[in-house]
Amino acid sequence: MTHRRSNLHEISAMRLLLLLLSACALLFAGEPRPVPPGTAPPELPPVVYIPIEKTDAIDPAGRSVVLPYERFVKLWEQAQPKPPDPIDEPPMAAAITGYSLNAAIATGPGNRHAAIGTLTLTANALAAGWAAVALPGDLALSAFSCSDPRVVVERVRGRLYTVVKGDTFSGLAQRFYNNANLAGDIASANPGIDARRLKVGQCLVIPEGNASVLRLVLPAQGTYTLTAEIALAVTGEGSSHAMTVVLPGSAAGRVELLLPEREAEITIAQSVPWSVAKEAQGQRLRLVPGGIERIEVSWKLPETTVAVEPLVLASSEILATVGERSLRWDASIGLNILRAGITSLAIDLPPAAQVLAVENRSLRTWERQGDRLTVQFQSPIQGAEILTVRLEQLIDGAGKLSVPLPTVVGAARSTGQLALATTPGLAVTVERADGLAQIDPGDLKLGDRQVVAAWRFASPPPPLGVLVTKLQSELRATIHQLVRLGAQEDQLVVVVKLDVRRAGVFALRFATDPRWELTDTDGVVVDDLSSAVSGGRKIHRLSLRSRLLGNGDLTLRLRAPPTIPASPAGSATPATPAAVEIGMVTLEDARQVRGTVAVAAPRSWALTTVARDGLSSIEPEPLRRDSPLAVALRPLGDDEDLPLAFTWIATADPAADPAKSTESKPPRLALTAAARGRELTIRQEELVTVATAGLRRSTTWRGTVQYSALPALRVVAPTALDEVLVFKGQALAERSAVERKDGLTTWELRFQAPITGGFTLSVEHPLALPGLVAGAPVTVLVPALSAQGATRTQAVLAVARDDDLEVTATLTAGSTGEVVPPADLPAGLRGAGTVAGFSGAAALAVTVAVTRHELVPLVAGAIPAVRHLAVAGDDGVVRLRSTAIIVGQGRTVELRLPVGATLVEAAVDGTTARPSRRADGGVVVALGSGPSHRVAVISEIRLPDRLDRWLGTLRLDLPQFGAAGAAQSAAVGAGSGGSASAAAALPAAAAQPAAAGAGTTIAGRLPVDRTEVELWLPEPLVVTSWSGDLRHLYADPNWWTTLMQQILPAAGSAGLTGSEGDDGLTVRLVGTGQRHLLSRLGDGGAITSTWTARGVLDLVALLLGAAGLVAAWALRRHGQALAGLTLAAVVLAVAAAPPWTVPAAGLLGGVLAGLVVVAIAAIQQRRLERRRAKAAEAQASAWLPGAPAMTPEILPNAGDPAAQPIAGGTAPVGDGAPGTGPGTDPSGRVAPSTALPTDDPASPKEPALAKEPALPKDAAPPKDAP
Repeated sequence: MTHRRSNLHEISAMRLLLLLLSACALLFAGEPRPVPPGTAPPELPPVVYIPIEKTDAIDPAGRSVVLPYERFVKLWEQAQPKPPDPIDEPPMAAAITGYSLNAAIATGPGNRHAAIGTLTLTANALAAGWAAVALPGDLALSAFSCSDPRVVVERVRGRLYTVVKGDTFSGLAQRFYNNANLAGDIASANPGIDARRLKVGQCLVIPEGNASVLRLVLPAQGTYTLTAEIALAVTGEGSSHAMTVVLPGSAAGRVELLLPEREAEITIAQSVPWSVAKEAQGQRLRLVPGGIERIEVSWKLPETTVAVEPLVLASSEILATVGERSLRWDASIGLNILRAGITSLAIDLPPAAQVLAVENRSLRTWERQGDRLTVQFQSPIQGAEILTVRLEQLIDGAGKLSVPLPTVVGAARSTGQLALATTPGLAVTVERADGLAQIDPGDLKLGDRQVVAAWRFASPPPPLGVLVTKLQSELRATIHQLVRLGAQEDQLVVVVKLDVRRAGVFALRFATDPRWELTDTDGVVVDDLSSAVSGGRKIHRLSLRSRLLGNGDLTLRLRAPPTIPASPAGSATPATPAAVEIGMVTLEDARQVRGTVAVAAPRSWALTTVARDGLSSIEPEPLRRDSPLAVALRPLGDDEDLPLAFTWIATADPAADPAKSTESKPPRLALTAAARGRELTIRQEELVTVATAGLRRSTTWRGTVQYSALPALRVVAPTALDEVLVFKGQALAERSAVERKDGLTTWELRFQAPITGGFTLSVEHPLALPGLVAGAPVTVLVPALSAQGATRTQAVLAVARDDDLEVTATLTAGSTGEVVPPADLPAGLRGAGTVAGFSGAAALAVTVAVTRHELVPLVAGAIPAVRHLAVAGDDGVVRLRSTAIIVGQGRTVELRLPVGATLVEAAVDGTTARPSRRADGGVVVALGSGPSHRVAVISEIRLPDRLDRWLGTLRLDLPQFGAAGAAQSAAVGAGSGGSASAAAALPAAAAQPAAAGAGTTIAGRLPVDRTEVELWLPEPLVVTSWSGDLRHLYADPNWWTTLMQQILPAAGSAGLTGSEGDDGLTVRLVGTGQRHLLSRLGDGGAITSTWTARGVLDLVALLLGAAGLVAAWALRRHGQALAGLTLAAVVLAVAAAPPWTVPAAGLLGGVLAGLVVVAIAAIQQRRLERRRAKAAEAQASAWLPGAPAMTPEILPNAGDPAAQPIAGGTAPVGDGAPGTGPGTDPSGRVAPSTALPTDDPASPKEPALAKEPALPKDAAPPKDAP
């Protein structure tokens, strides 16, 4: 439940207090604070005013400095100078702009060469200060000179790096070392360089292992020319030489080399422009590096050509594969060509062999000429090469075979390895292997090829002789078959586990009885199938998509006409027994076949084994769990059974005579199928309930039909019950009475369709109970209801009572059964009122004796708590939600609404109830079963008047759940401004009994433990007083009560517990406005409250505040009375109870405001009297000889022309007229009534008057008197 609170009255009282305090403070806000005599004004920081245009002087007190604007601008610019313009630094500190290298190669002993060259460098320093340029570290300098001695070249460890924008030592350490903490190593390698002022183009040394570089250091800006002598290393001897020229990095440069050999062939590895000129001393090589720092130059003298014969060494790896119709060679010939290259190669091939492929990286073309293969290469090949040749030859199949090998023609040595392999289905035997040494085939790593043997040869061997034999496939299989016999068709599922050995197969043949038709296959992919009858068996040929070798799974599904004759649906007459012949499915050409056969049939048919040939019986149930037939057995329905299972084994030699093979006589099974009679099992459960209104019997038949469908069930019942029997059942289609005889009626209950399996039917009917007289037993016979046609019946009957009756039951003579304790009855028949139970093998009839006794009237229940939520609206409508917890065993409760009340909704235990109204005005609500109930009711009452007046009285009579009686009348209370009242009553159930068949009504007076009320009134209303039977516990606090609770904490009243919750009401009642909680011990009660509008209280608070302010001001000269008034206001404000806290707070605020005004007035009066006394004292001292002149420090109005003294010693005046100033008489002198300070204790309140000093008649005024 949610509610809102308004703070309008709190804001009104606070606004009144603040208004009074502000008015008092403004009375003296303009009075300046005087500066005590003899003290300088406080030092204030100078304030600079910068006028944009010419203005008058600002701040005449002299605390500011006023400057012309132009002067201020100059001072501002001098105080904040402009930053210097950025320096345009060069992009690099220094660079080498050009170089030239001249070197001559000299021939030494042993035709060894050496070279010395002169390197001239031009370097430019662009940045101010020292700069450095990097030179290659492997530049071999033997001498160095420069016109400026400050230019040096040093060798440093590491590498050189040119600074770019954004570089730092830590960033470089992270970049080169992947660790920013190594920035100190870079700083140590570069002394004199400030890490915080790195310049773009600076050359830094980055330590890096043992590497070294040259660093050219330049002292200042300018151009420098340097000359160095370098040594060039020349490698090679004899006719071939080579050298690497190391050059500095520069955009421009040239190199001249003088080679001693005039006829040498020069080679430049790099792509640079170069030229050669022959001179007397040799050849001069000129080239332009173009920024390349390393140039490789080689030269070689021409040599005389000598014809050399190539030396060819061959090492072959040959795989010869014998197939069913072909012989294939895969030869990988490894060539090692020495001395000279070859451009072609010849290979002798086996006769009649076809070339399939020739592969080599330098292959140009190949051509076969007879039995020789000639291979041409794109260029002369030399060294190691691999040549791959693939050959194939057709053969006749099985028989002797000669396997020659391909041979390299002209090879100085021909070695290799030979492996002989075969394809599946063939057996190869080696008859001749001359010149071959056998080795382990596993050493050749030929993968999954079927290798027969392997050899190694040191020279080309003669042809290999082998004998090829074609293998026959060896089939082994395990066949699992499920035969499902049915009335519509027979089905056969065959699961085959294949094992194909030695040679693969492309087709499979299965033999079955001629009546089976193959419909589907699964597992091994079948491209085509055909069927034909041969020798009394049907052969199904399956053509496979690919050769099958090894293991494979195949599933066959077949069907045939039914072997079990169909009987009419629902017929109880068994059909004629049928003979069933089942032949096993076999795999033709199989060497061994193992099999399992399972036979399934409808449960309505019994299978009997007549003959079995070659079969062994097994338990069929394990086949459902862990056999290849488990998947096929899953579709079996509840009406199918698996009674038989067998295993068998058959072996045969495919090469033997079929007439002598056991495979030609497959196992067979002969069965007889006999229809079973229908079996109907019925369990009959009956419950007889005895109540004051009569007996009622409920019978339930739970049946199970087996073997034959049941179209209808016949039930025998007494004819006297024909009109009251009510049959029920989900599958029930219709009922009809087919026979009436001897007082019994036979009912036929026909199903919607013939049923096989379980079903449930029920019937209910009442039995009349004679009038009961207290203490006189009444006997009632409950006849038996029986179902016909059941092969087995089990009946259970229970007798229970529903009212406070004494009930006993016994079996009627002729009924056979036994007594069952109520605790042992089925859960559906066992209850709190069960008194007897019986069971038997047939329908039971019982005799029930009923006795009623006079009962002592007792309280049938109690009400632990009653909660009311009442919401009064401005429209004069009170909406009431009443909730009661009723503990009792009654089925209904009677409620009574007040006169004029409207019942909106009712709910019991979270469910919407449908109450009914009695003739006397009572409302009856059904409670249902259970020990306790939660009853919720919403009613609506319209008040005589609206609640939007200034004053009024509200009376509310609460419901009385625990008392029975007529509805209470509304009571009306009158107020000065208007009246409103409401009476709401929800009495307990009346003592009168409910209507017949309505159940038990909770009667009598019900004790009520606690009654709680939550009352919501409109926001503008303020309750001024409460009366009635309930105690007021709580109301929404205002700001003053909240403050008082913080200052003076008191034990609060506990609020009511409980809320709407899930009470089942769709109409939600939400409280808005002011919330009040009331409660009492007991039932009912009345609430009477006097209310007024909130604006009235605010007006009273305002008036009391003004009265307090006036009273405080009137009593300002009477201290004790003023203190008493203040104490009384405080006590009243603290002790006042809501809603009088608002007027009390207004009174207290007015008194406090009055105290503030009185205090401010007293302080101001004291200050004024003190100033007047000082002024009078200063004026009197001016007439005395030697008195100091009146200074501005003494006269506060000095400097005002209107207040200057006049001749004769007049006091200062306010308007310039003599004798008109304060404290003067008409002559201009100080009036005797002017009060001056005195220390006379005799006049504590009124100071003594100062007497005017007497002067001699001839005395003149002092010269310095003004």
